[in-house]
Amino acid sequence: MTSSKQKRKEQTPDLTGRTTHPAAKAEDSYRQRLNINDDSILKLIRPLDSEQQALAQDIVDTTARLMENHLGAAPPSQNQAADVMDAATELRPDSPMQQSDTLTDPGTSTLKAGHDIGNSALLEDTLDEAKKWILWQSLDNEKAMYGPIGAFIKYVALVVQEKLISLPAPTSNSNLACRLILHSTDTDYTPPDSENSMRVDMGLAGAKLGDSVDVESSSLSYHDLLSVIEAKVKENDRDFKEAFKQLLVYTRQMYQQQPHLRFAWGITIGGRDVRVCHFGPDKAASSLPMNVSTPEGRLAFIEVLVHWSLCEESQLGRDPTMEYLLELNCWKIACPDETGIMGKGTLTQDYYIASVSCQADRMFGRHTRCFLATKDRLIVKITDTSPLIPMVVIKDSWAFSKCNAADDTRDEVRSLKKIKESLSVHTADKDIIIPEIVVGGCVSFQQNGEWIKDTTSTVYQLSEADSSDDSYFRAHRRIVMSPIGEALHTTKSVAEFVTVVCDVMCTHSAIVEHCNILHRDISDNNILVV
Repeated sequence: MTSSKQKRKEQTPDLTGRTTHPAAKAEDSYRQRLNINDDSILKLIRPLDSEQQALAQDIVDTTARLMENHLGAAPPSQNQAADVMDAATELRPDSPMQQSDTLTDPGTSTLKAGHDIGNSALLEDTLDEAKKWILWQSLDNEKAMYGPIGAFIKYVALVVQEKLISLPAPTSNSNLACRLILHSTDTDYTPPDSENSMRVDMGLAGAKLGDSVDVESSSLSYHDLLSVIEAKVKENDRDFKEAFKQLLVYTRQMYQQQPHLRFAWGITIGGRDVRVCHFGPDKAASSLPMNVSTPEGRLAFIEVLVHWSLCEESQLGRDPTMEYLLELNCWKIACPDETGIMGKGTLTQDYYIASVSCQADRMFGRHTRCFLATKDRLIVKITDTSPLIPMVVIKDSWAFSKCNAADDTRDEVRSLKKIKESLSVHTADKDIIIPEIVVGGCVSFQQNGEWIKDTTSTVYQLSEADSSDDSYFRAHRRIVMSPIGEALHTTKSVAEFVTVVCDVMCTHSAIVEHCNILHRDISDNNILVV
């Protein structure tokens, strides 16, 4: 929902330097980027580990049966359930994968869930509130919908919690991911880290097993969110379009505030129709509507919430190679060595991030982020009085690439190596400063005991045969470079500015002459003053 204050035009620059209203960008994305009624995205959150798959199915069945019994309706039959999830089921992967041992993202450490749900009365009370949405009882505006929608989500979380804490110790696998999906108690609110006054309807985040199923934080920030829920009263195409466009604006800020976000999830609700939305590097997709007025629709939404509870962190869009160290108040980031793939022997180097110098501020594309970091292991918590002193800059981006890495002439790591080697020979006597690569390569993480490269094929769980099209293939690359420079706008005089630009042109000419590499993207964003 948007506040009346938001009626003023909030301008943001586009790639050409012109200003464009966020709503206009959202309109373009809706027309050009969205695949509607694409249930294949639901396979992306199905647990990959065989043990988690079995546990998830048991929890889904139990939750649906309890809910239908409390509603006084017959639960959907196995045939009906299969019909509802058929599109997603056909695309589910068969091979299990090892789960991440990370239970929640760092932004959800204030969310707790506990052992107070062992009675049917609590479930029935929660469902009594959810019934107002399921049966559409006096819900004549968006605000009236928030409580009942939240109760439905809480009901599922209660059953998930009960199942998880009742697992016998020998059966429980602490290395498998698990979390509760809860909503903030605040609704129709502006997140504290928002860049504008727009208000999200509801926010979802993951919670650890703890003391209470209610979110203690009154208003989740974009840094905390797993998903934003945008609700409309009516079930029609026009309202879905408006809800999706608003979701785009909110999700872009999630990319900005979460440095480890690889892709994002969202939910639109029109009346009793629920659609799950997925936002990848180049496109977005929304599932078929799940109508909670029917047993089949309720089952489908329950399955989404349970799968979000038990899938890997990487399936939620988080980067497993980045870890927030609460005790040190900083991020640790694993960087691939230029000699091979991360995780093997000495081929991974850990760095500690001092600050984010460049955020991913666009909804689609490279999602370039730059971090100032150090390799020195920290022993003291980072504070204003005890800051981290950066030694290198880390560039993290999703650049267009080739499925066959050997054919990729756009590999920035390879180009930087070539520039370093060539210019060290041909321009040794000239005062030319270029970014020097320390380490770099394609980001990789472990699945099913093997290290796999993080590409769009990984995001969409595509097979090698399905990944043969290079049209929209991107690779997640990370490069550690030095020295650290200042932004071009920090020049203190016209003379200094002219000197910097002159040096840039000399360097550019040398790279073309000796390396046969043309940059093609020179701008104030990639010229640094050293």
